Amino acid sequence: MRQTLLHLALITLVILAFYPTVIPPHAADSAVAQQSATPVPTAPLPPTTGIAGLPTTVSDIVRTAGLPYVFVDIARCESGSDPAAVHLNANGSRDHGLWQINDRWWKPLFENLDPYDPVDNAAMAAAVYAEQGLDAWEPSRNCWEPEHAPLV
Repeated sequence: MRQTLLHLALITLVILAFYPTVIPPHAADSAVAQQSATPVPTAPLPPTTGIAGLPTTVSDIVRTAGLPYVFVDIARCESGSDPAAVHLNANGSRDHGLWQINDRWWKPLFENLDPYDPVDNAAMAAAVYAEQGLDAWEPSRNCWEPEHAPLV
């Protein structure tokens, strides 16, 4: 039950993140704009999403999923930031996608999610992170957390 609620909460978080409310930088100070003889231009927002508002970079996906920024580095170390990455483990299981989510973990919980879809994989990573913290990515820690790297 707890895992189902966590799953629903994560999916809701991801969906809500796709519909942010954008307030132009000067909208709160409309009095200043009205006093000016010329309209106050607002700075254009940098593009952070692609077609249909979907995140297009690992950084955008991490931010959208509400994950800590270290997950950008974890994706680089775990999969080379390749959403199609697959790793065969010695026990016969496979790790999938950007954050190399193990199929023995995700199949029972997320049978409707695609581990190769970056947004779905981020939702899976968020659920793993909520349950296990960063321990799930311990094998690659000295890649994504340099202070744990062995001294040369």
